Amino acid sequence: MTTTDENIKLRQYRNHLVTGGTAVLAFGVWNAMRLILYALMSSNSEELFTSLRAEGISSVYIVFIIIIVLLVASSIDLIIRAYVGLSARAEGLEKRQGKVYPVFAVILVITNFLSMIYDIIHYWDVYENTLRLRGSVLLDVISLFASVQLVISIYQVRKITRSVAK
Repeated sequence: MTTTDENIKLRQYRNHLVTGGTAVLAFGVWNAMRLILYALMSSNSEELFTSLRAEGISSVYIVFIIIIVLLVASSIDLIIRAYVGLSARAEGLEKRQGKVYPVFAVILVITNFLSMIYDIIHYWDVYENTLRLRGSVLLDVISLFASVQLVISIYQVRKITRSVAK
């Protein structure tokens, strides 16, 4: 490949990093909202709430504990996605190149894939309206695609940058 071709590919993959980073950020917000909605609206939450209340624990404490757990879990996920998304955007805009975020990007690909499989297996019988299941799985597929594209772009940008530097 000539230097011009490499520069074109490098620019293209850097654009993918910016786009993929933005997608990871957006899906991070979606994932946090989805986690909270699933937890608050699932029948398992209602059963847990009822059983804890039967043990004599106050409803206020139950709600407080559930909210704290949800906030911690969704915050951790959102922080990781924000780190990956912002780092990818920074690398795509040639501001800085992170060393750790590619590892987290691969972890996001794995968790997106597992989340999609979990939705299909666990919620197949739960959703009476399969349109909700299809919508959730569609968003998981798009998130997975964006994460995979991001990992590929990270690899390609670094590979091309090394070859140009030689």
